Amino acid sequence: MTFLLRDRRDTPSLLRATAAAVALAWLQHPVVVAVSTWWIGNTVAHHAVHRRLFRGRGAEAAFAVVLTLLLGVPQELWRVVHLAHHAERPVPWRRCRPVPLLIQAMALGGLHVALAVGCLPLGWSSYAAGLAVGLLLSFLHGCYEHRGGITDQPDRW
Repeated sequence: MTFLLRDRRDTPSLLRATAAAVALAWLQHPVVVAVSTWWIGNTVAHHAVHRRLFRGRGAEAAFAVVLTLLLGVPQELWRVVHLAHHAERPVPWRRCRPVPLLIQAMALGGLHVALAVGCLPLGWSSYAAGLAVGLLLSFLHGCYEHRGGITDQPDRW
């Protein structure tokens, strides 16, 4: 799979996403959802926002859908909000690319339907609770990580 990557040093990002997906599939619990959401949001999704990980656009788009499902937020929205955070400016919603956003939102909607009708072991309410806590942890992480006002520090993961 690393032959798809632009730089083999991005292999840990791919492995982190895979580990989160496996953990969610194996341990269907709100705490696992919360920790996975926070962890993926502040490592892999963060890294994917700042640079392309894959050689091809198709692989990049597919990985964005995987991150969307792991985060519970379309990666396209995550990208726009995060880059506005670094620029210390209001979120420029017009920068959202409509096609990726639509594809990611449809995938996320499919996940929510599957959870709600019981096609997946983790129930929708457990998923929603874990997701809410995970996104709150991500928000707090972002607030306290840049408490001194510096938002362009290099990644330390």
